[in-house]
Amino acid sequence: MTVCENDLRGGGQFRHAWSGPEGTQMAMHGVYSEVTPPERIVRSETFDSGCDAQVGEQIGTLVLTEQGNKTTLKLTVQFHSKEARDAAVASGMERGVAAGYDRLDEILASAR
Repeated sequence: MTVCENDLRGGGQFRHAWSGPEGTQMAMHGVYSEVTPPERIVRSETFDSGCDAQVGEQIGTLVLTEQGNKTTLKLTVQFHSKEARDAAVASGMERGVAAGYDRLDEILASAR
């Protein structure tokens, strides 16, 4: 990540920018509409650059659920149209998100 600005509170804003291994660059910004520690975050997301497939604003909702000694993360992204959703899926977004979660798994496993 080349930029990671977060004001993690209701009404707070964020901006993220990152570069991929092939030199691709992406950036997004948005506003947190709901922050309920430790279980829920809702925010708007708009790509500034690098992801032509995701034009317009989407709403991301992250919910954390604890059960025993495990936490489950569920992230739902609501797109403004079916076409925007389909374009995001076709863009390969899933691979990038999966790579991020794989890296998080590595970090958490090494912290044990």
